[in-house]
Amino acid sequence: MILATLTFIGLQHARAQYATFDWAIRTDSTINSGYAEIEVDALENLYALQSSQGLTDLDPGPGSYTVNNSSAIYLVKFNNQQQIQWAKAFELSGNNTIRNLEVTPSGDICLSGCFQDSIDLDPGPSDHKLKSPDANGFIVSLDGNGSFKWAIQFESSSSDVSALTLVPNGNIFVGIGVSGTVDVD
Repeated sequence: MILATLTFIGLQHARAQYATFDWAIRTDSTINSGYAEIEVDALENLYALQSSQGLTDLDPGPGSYTVNNSSAIYLVKFNNQQQIQWAKAFELSGNNTIRNLEVTPSGDICLSGCFQDSIDLDPGPSDHKLKSPDANGFIVSLDGNGSFKWAIQFESSSSDVSALTLVPNGNIFVGIGVSGTVDVD
């Protein structure tokens, strides 16, 4: 059995000259696992995108929050005491990926990335599938509990949302890599 271990390290008062160790979070997986992106909200809750294959315990504490997928990215929320609050799974296949994570001041969550063929962007029991034979970029918005709100795709012969930034007035700025033309509205 292969065991992959992931660790977050929290640093307090990080400056150019020094940083003080504050805390660490560790999760374990039997095959392959890695954190792609992390964000912290105004209440110091930590949100993480974790890719995982196989049996994975997402709870860094003495409890267990075990998931088992052939290939998925999880959006995981930890409170400011580093305790898991919830995890949402996005099943992946082929070249589908989620690259970016942003949290709004009101607690909404935006994710972006790229897919080809199809991807279900509703992490709940419902489906919200985007489809395209070509590689298309997307943005998905979730509420503070990780429930689906909306999604858009950028139709083209090849596109990928490689950068995502939210600004306080609610606007979303994206960086899109494009080959050919892209429909942005």
